[in-house]
Amino acid sequence: MIFRILRKQLSCRQIAVILCRLVIIELLSLGLGILAVGEAYNTYWNNNPFQEQAVSSGILFPTVPLALSYAITNNQEQQVTDILNSNYGLLALVITDAEGKKIINYSHLF
Repeated sequence: MIFRILRKQLSCRQIAVILCRLVIIELLSLGLGILAVGEAYNTYWNNNPFQEQAVSSGILFPTVPLALSYAITNNQEQQVTDILNSNYGLLALVITDAEGKKIINYSHLF
């Protein structure tokens, strides 16, 4: 409907020029938006995970030994896996035998 109204008042060439200008403005806006968001994304992922990892380690490590020993002594394999994966893949946790030669369980990376 808008094109019919424009067609009555403008020539095809004028409509094409207007549409081309709109497309150029949209592409430039999209490009600038991608650059701005990309910079914020890179800044976040290059700085924050290390700070968050330190905080989560401080929260996670005091509770892990007690929870793991309880789950292991009660043969709760699913509970052990859940505890090892509780850090969302930021840290790789491994349970080995007493000699450290055989891996019993480990955390999965997401």
